[in-house]
Amino acid sequence: MSYCFRNTEWFFKNIKSHCNILIWNLHNALVLKQELDNYNSTEMKLYSYWFNNWGRLLSLLHLISFKKLEFVTRVHGYDYDPTRKKDGFIPFRNFEMHQVSQIFSISNYGVRLLKREYSFFKETHLSRLGVSDQGNNPIMASDVFHIVSCSSLIKLKRVDLIVDILMHMTFPS
Repeated sequence: MSYCFRNTEWFFKNIKSHCNILIWNLHNALVLKQELDNYNSTEMKLYSYWFNNWGRLLSLLHLISFKKLEFVTRVHGYDYDPTRKKDGFIPFRNFEMHQVSQIFSISNYGVRLLKREYSFFKETHLSRLGVSDQGNNPIMASDVFHIVSCSSLIKLKRVDLIVDILMHMTFPS
């Protein structure tokens, strides 16, 4: 049984909020459909980088276009794993899974979870983030040490390990 049915009490307690979200998404899907009607939909595939509100909007668009407008999505973690949601629930996910053509997960965990929870859906693929190795960057002479992370500061991301590693490094004075 998929997660979308596990927390029905919470869903119905928040039904007004879910209806508002659904109406907003439906309105935007209709506006987007009007714009896309100016193009040849047989040559079009829509893509969403996250399977969140855009996934819902594109699911509705797919439905109201009589399944002529196809869409695919990428998933990252918080947008497919209900355990990472405050209430442990992703509203309308079962509906969305019946509308999307393909899902590209950035992790094996995501592929396994989606295949387990939505066994009817056969188009889940691994597609990691990043680029292929382009070789070494040119070394620029500098006394300044730079470190960059674009990660969210949540326990799952283990950003604290960057600090731990830096504590064991020596830097020129």
